Amino acid sequence: MGRDGNALRRVRDEQLATSEAGREWVTLVERVELPVAAVLLADERLDVRAAAMIERAGRLVADEKLMVSDEDADQGLALLGDLAERAGAKDEQVRAGLKAVSTAVDRARRVSSGEVARDLMGRGPMPK
Repeated sequence: MGRDGNALRRVRDEQLATSEAGREWVTLVERVELPVAAVLLADERLDVRAAAMIERAGRLVADEKLMVSDEDADQGLALLGDLAERAGAKDEQVRAGLKAVSTAVDRARRVSSGEVARDLMGRGPMPK
């Protein structure tokens, strides 16, 4: 994953893990990562798209002043929709998790990555 992956891990460990809402996001990702990984392993095109999105997310969090563009959000939402269609087809929990991530991605439009992290730390993935 390289430098971009390290930036994402730092956000997870040094920011998200410090709040209850942030830990809920970490738990959600851990819950859906295996079904999503299985889909990515089975579909090279989706895997390439996911890798590009992870790389972009890593660059965004490496500089918390960078803004999430509409294009970033649109590409992320399209990928999440495709993943939900495939990975969530048999698992309602995975589908609900990917929907929560989609909501957060849509909320991140034209917002700095630092603000996105603060939002995630203050608002968990599932409505209470």
